[in-house]
Amino acid sequence: MLDLDPSPEQLLSTYGLSTSRPKDRSDLRNIDLSYSENPSGLSVEESFELVKSIFSSNEPRLDWRDSINGHDLEDPLKGRGSNIVADLVKKGIISSPDDPLVQDFLISSQTFKPYKYLTTIHKDTPLKVLDESLHFLDRNLQSYRSDLQAALDSDLTSALNVKAEMDGTLQEFKQSKTKLQEDKETSKYFNPQRHRLKSSEGAASGDISSELESSLNNLATTTTLMIKPIVESKVKQDRLSVLVDFIKSNAFLFDIPYKLTNSLKANDSHQFIDDYTQYDRERLHVLKRVDESFQSDVKKLKQSSNGGSGGGGNILDEDALANLNKIRLQKLTLLAQVFEKIEAIASHFRDKTYQELSSLDHEASNNQSSISGAGSRNKDDQKFMSLVANLSKIEGPSGEGPKSDPIAVFLNKQIEVLISDFEYQEKKFDTRYVLMQKKLIDYVASLRAERKQGSHLNYIAEKYEFYKNEIKLAKNKEEKMLAIDEAFESGDALDVSLVNETWLVLVNFMSYMETIFIKLVGKFTNNYGSYYSLNVDPDGSIRDQFFQAINEAVDLLVRLFQSESNSNDSKDVNNLESSPANYKQFVPLYSNSLSTIHQLSLIQAKVNRVLTSLGTAVTTIGNVSRFEDTNKQLKVLKSASSSINQNILEAVCSTWINDCSQFYDLENWKIEDRYNTKDGSCTKLVNVIEYYQLYMISKISKIVFRKEKTSQEESVVSIVASYPSKRILVSIEIQFMRTLNIIVDSLMKKYNIDRMSESTKKSSSVEIFKILTVNNLDKLSRSTYQLLIFMFDQRFGKDLSKQKLKLFSDIDKASLTILDDILANEKEVIFSITSGFFSGISELQNDQSYEISFLTIDGFVFEVLMHFVNLVHKLKPLTSGDIFITIINELQYSFLKNIQDGLRNLIVSNVYVLYNLKLDCNFLHSVFEASKSLRLNDSTFSLLQNLLENISIQIRESNAPHGDEQYSDTLFKEKLKMYLKSSKAQFECF
Repeated sequence: MLDLDPSPEQLLSTYGLSTSRPKDRSDLRNIDLSYSENPSGLSVEESFELVKSIFSSNEPRLDWRDSINGHDLEDPLKGRGSNIVADLVKKGIISSPDDPLVQDFLISSQTFKPYKYLTTIHKDTPLKVLDESLHFLDRNLQSYRSDLQAALDSDLTSALNVKAEMDGTLQEFKQSKTKLQEDKETSKYFNPQRHRLKSSEGAASGDISSELESSLNNLATTTTLMIKPIVESKVKQDRLSVLVDFIKSNAFLFDIPYKLTNSLKANDSHQFIDDYTQYDRERLHVLKRVDESFQSDVKKLKQSSNGGSGGGGNILDEDALANLNKIRLQKLTLLAQVFEKIEAIASHFRDKTYQELSSLDHEASNNQSSISGAGSRNKDDQKFMSLVANLSKIEGPSGEGPKSDPIAVFLNKQIEVLISDFEYQEKKFDTRYVLMQKKLIDYVASLRAERKQGSHLNYIAEKYEFYKNEIKLAKNKEEKMLAIDEAFESGDALDVSLVNETWLVLVNFMSYMETIFIKLVGKFTNNYGSYYSLNVDPDGSIRDQFFQAINEAVDLLVRLFQSESNSNDSKDVNNLESSPANYKQFVPLYSNSLSTIHQLSLIQAKVNRVLTSLGTAVTTIGNVSRFEDTNKQLKVLKSASSSINQNILEAVCSTWINDCSQFYDLENWKIEDRYNTKDGSCTKLVNVIEYYQLYMISKISKIVFRKEKTSQEESVVSIVASYPSKRILVSIEIQFMRTLNIIVDSLMKKYNIDRMSESTKKSSSVEIFKILTVNNLDKLSRSTYQLLIFMFDQRFGKDLSKQKLKLFSDIDKASLTILDDILANEKEVIFSITSGFFSGISELQNDQSYEISFLTIDGFVFEVLMHFVNLVHKLKPLTSGDIFITIINELQYSFLKNIQDGLRNLIVSNVYVLYNLKLDCNFLHSVFEASKSLRLNDSTFSLLQNLLENISIQIRESNAPHGDEQYSDTLFKEKLKMYLKSSKAQFECF
């Protein structure tokens, strides 16, 4: 933008002045003193050198504010007086004018960056000012363009004149060559004038005769050059005539490409093969005739040469022989081109037929009596053999090169399809399975720490809840087991959807192996066995390739169904204690035992059928080809079957044990049926455990004792063992006993968890969960485990039910531990009540103003008896009679013992206290004696008698008068009778 009021410094910078009023040359700062002040007196050379030095000078100007390396430093948007470098230095963007960054801000620079220029120089400039500056700059550019156009228009005439003068000079220079030089360059004939010109220019005078001789020679040469193309054309025409005659004489051969093409378009294989066979038969004859014709022509040429005269005969014979060789080579070249075209068409036909043969989903029929008898084949066989026959006729008919067997090619192609399809399905399965496992890893990571090693047991409880009525309505054991199997075997709602989807990936892959893979194997086996008699595999390479493909598939299955301990080659790993995570290669993470045993039983059946089918195929091919190592191949399959079945069984057992360790999570202390006063009421969990364990025993026995339906061929080849080894049975027995022990541990874990939570509450209420735990353990020991062991013995041929198992003694110990805990808690309640009474008596005796002067039953007795009432109402409906009586007898004895200990530790000074205690003991005896089941046992009664005797002794030792009415036996009995009558309704529950 034009600055109408520049500062003095801007003016001095713009005009390169050192003062605002310049008077002489020294006031200018930009004068180069190396140049002359009076250029008009210089010579032409000096003027030229001066101009050259001015334009070629690389020295910078003295004032860097005006320009840097030839660039204008003025800001085009600020106008005159502005300086971009000064602004950059002022803002601290650059440190010196020589900074390379300056070039990014100069509009005349090649590296000018508009965005950087606007955001740095005009960062704070208002948009309105920038717009006005842009319009001003545009007007200046239009003005400069007008001035430039006017200058060009005024000097255009002079410029055109100069150009015309330069063009004329150049043209004269081009025409400066003499006419003699042009004649010398362009003339091809004798020119005496040219020779005379040469002689007259300084050369010696030549003889006219030599010039004439030279001219005649040139004329002869020219004539020869003119005649030679005519002769050569005649020779070519003669050769062409010979080739035309040759083509006509062998027209059938040159017509074969056309015929083959038409037959190929019409899909006429028979005509194509006939034409090709004719070509193959005739081509050798044609080549032979070409060679015989050449030898005959050479012989004639020799005879003609021997009969001729003169010295030129040898030259003529050589030319003629060369001509004959050329004709022969052209015939052979022509034949080679035709042969190449025919072979290309035949190759196309061969490839097409092979492609059709390879794409044919052919399987030889089993009912054909003879492989060569067309009448015994179906349409598929006829088509297949037709293609084979076509390929056999066209495949190397001349005997040149190796001959491929179409059936061998077809069998190899079947193996390629088998391998490629298997590899594709294997990669597809691996990708999807790994993806699903990663999703499960993320899911498990989101769970609480104590749940990460578990599974979803709620599905087991839901199965029981849904089918419990059907199971209970079963009339006998067989119907009950059928109902249990149906309940837990149903494939719906076995686990969370993410686990079920992961299982589905594995099941789908094994379904592919069982169906498509085995179908491809069966087709190859049938075709190999049917066509082996045609000598399609003389060296056994096809058989070896097939066995290799089978071994790779089996090896994949072995690696798939492998635990981490096996994959790490750990020989000393105890697989009995392995966790489900060790089998994550084929067991989805966080799977429960229901989904695992259901899916793995299906997968195991598929694997066994696959291995059995492979064994049948190996046996068939080995017998047909009389392979010596057939038994080795079968041994590999048997070893794979044993390894896979063992790992599947171990995986099932690992999830079985893992779920049994988590049963405490299903306990909610709810009683499912009515109260069982005879054997004690149990929670629903015991029934869930019973039915679940029965199902697992039944299902595992079906996995171990396989009863697969096999065909007659498969029954001959025994790949999968029909009966487990002794080691497997011992392993299952150990795992079964582990589950029984772990279930007890799980129940005790729930008991301890709730016990710890109850202990923090400091409650004196009856802890129902403890007695329910005792009832659960009692039912497990009394009936559930007995049934499970009997069922296990039946299924696996064991005698565990006849053995004295440590398991039951462990259950009894656990029950006694809980009972002791219950008694300790109840005894503590009774002790606190009793000790509180005696502590109160001790304090009252120290008070001289207090005196007991009436006969009554102490309140602590009623408080303890009411606690017994509470126990009767809460524990008796849940507990078996024997256990409840045991608990009450223990508490009765403990109560009387607390009274006896309190009396011993206290010196009673008031006789009324002793009489009241005596009344208390008699009242207790009368209350419990009236009960049918809660009477004092012998030890407790003996303790009561001892306690009454001690009280009587202390009464006698006291100073109380014995004949007083207030201590009479009559009053004592009346009081006792009164209290018994008034409390009869309260203690009637005893």
